[in-house]
Formats: sequence, structure tokens, C-alpha cells
Amino acid sequence: VNILPICAYARALGVKVEDPSDLHVTLIWSRKPVNWSLPVFQPRDFPVIITPDQVTLGTLGDLAVLLIESAALASRQDKMRAAGAGSDWESYIAHITLGKVPAGGLPEIEPFNEIITLGHEYRKPAKLETSPKKERA
Repeated sequence: VNILPICAYARALGVKVEDPSDLHVTLIWSRKPVNWSLPVFQPRDFPVIITPDQVTLGTLGDLAVLLIESAALASRQDKMRAAGAGSDWESYIAHITLGKVPAGGLPEIEPFNEIITLGHEYRKPAKLETSPKKERA
């Protein structure tokens, strides 16, 4: 829901957001087939509010990300795992991928200081050729 402030922050970092309409938090990325009809896998319609103290700038590999410390997101992901979803990572790190870290690295700037409202959940098929690999765990 907060595309504009997130994109402005990325610009201040010198990070190019490739597709602003695709900014998202992945709850689970499962290669393991699951029973999508189970209640736990039904997309939720209510928003999740993330306060500035729950957000830090970080990197995952060569990507700049906003790391999110959210008990609600972690609990949701844990429930999906308990219902049979697998994950390429042993630990769950909720984040919004901004884009590639610039050649000179990330500058020292103020932390992201906006409330993030995560909208409704949705499902889409994973792109196997571009999805995470186990060695990135």
C-alpha cells in the first residue's frame, strides 16, 4: 500500500526499484506441494501494519531490502510450515526487496521512518528459474 515512500527511500539509497507494482513481502515460497484448500493457505484480506521501529535497512546477497520484524508475519509463516509448506530457508526473514545494491554500496542515511501497510495476501505461481536456491540460506 505504501509504494511511494518506499520508492522514494530506495531512490535516496541509489537503488533502482525495477517494478514498483511488485513490491511485496513473501510469506512462504514452497517447492513442496501443499493442499491449497486448507484454511491456513487461504489469502487474508485484512492489512498488516508495520511501524518504523519494526523496519531496518539490510542486504540479502546483492539486494537492498527493508527487513521487517513482525510477530504477525512470522506467526503466519510458521502456521503455513506447520501445515506442510516447505521453504528454501531454515529461518524466515520478512522483507521487501528494493533492488540491487549500487556499485559503491549503500549510503549512510536515516532509517526508513514511515508506517508500512501491507495489503491483502495473494498467491501466484513461483518462477523456478528465478526463485531462491538453498545455498542462499
